[in-house]
Amino acid sequence: MKEMATGFLLVVFLFSFGNCLSPCEETDAFNIDDLLMISLWPVDRRMPWVEGEHYITEKESAELQCQLPELPSHSLVTVTYTPNYVNNMRSAVVKRRNKTENSGVDYQEDDEACTVTVLNTNFSESVLHSGLVPRCGESRSILYGGRSGASLTTEITDHKGTFHLGYSVDGDRKIVSLHFPHSFLNQTGTYQCTIIRTCDPGILENRTEAEQNPVAVTKSLFLKVYKKPSYKEDFVVAISSLGIGTGALLITAFFSRGMFKID
Repeated sequence: MKEMATGFLLVVFLFSFGNCLSPCEETDAFNIDDLLMISLWPVDRRMPWVEGEHYITEKESAELQCQLPELPSHSLVTVTYTPNYVNNMRSAVVKRRNKTENSGVDYQEDDEACTVTVLNTNFSESVLHSGLVPRCGESRSILYGGRSGASLTTEITDHKGTFHLGYSVDGDRKIVSLHFPHSFLNQTGTYQCTIIRTCDPGILENRTEAEQNPVAVTKSLFLKVYKKPSYKEDFVVAISSLGIGTGALLITAFFSRGMFKID
């Protein structure tokens, strides 16, 4: 299992051309207390459920929702995917500008990552900025839904049809939804929703790394797609036969991260 720093992609955009970003003004607020309200949840939180992780079986449908707070004026939202497990799944993670002039935040490259979508503060689609990881899939199509045709879902597929993912954006509710109509094994991985600052807050002299200005907030969720038969049946049988006390220990072991290594 490959270890990664949370928020792997945001730095590529922010500071691969860091000196090109305009300095932030005093009015360009990036209030961390507000932005930490970001969440990424499965719509159907069935048992077993662990914060930051979701488990389904192959061909099963699922939906993940990123609920966003009020967005700062100088920011972007990115939704990304990597087949790798990342650190800090349980809560939103703040990335801060580092103290190097030409590289705002430490970055660990992930060649397998891809971008699902990039959104402006009004929730319209943004271009894929230079420095962001490539878009997921090989083709995209727009599906219209609802009587007024106002409901849009973008479907992402590859040439083999083995990566079928849809996403939709509800700007009024500030929600980005990821739709898995028929989940595939190769969709196992980490999905991340990140609010990225698009101006440079600069370096705070005589301050530690932990005291530097924030440049992004990321919430991650690890989706594990199992082969059939469903792992849930074995899990329930084990719990019922062992009793409550032993079952509690089994749950702890079952959900320890070591049980979900990616081959």
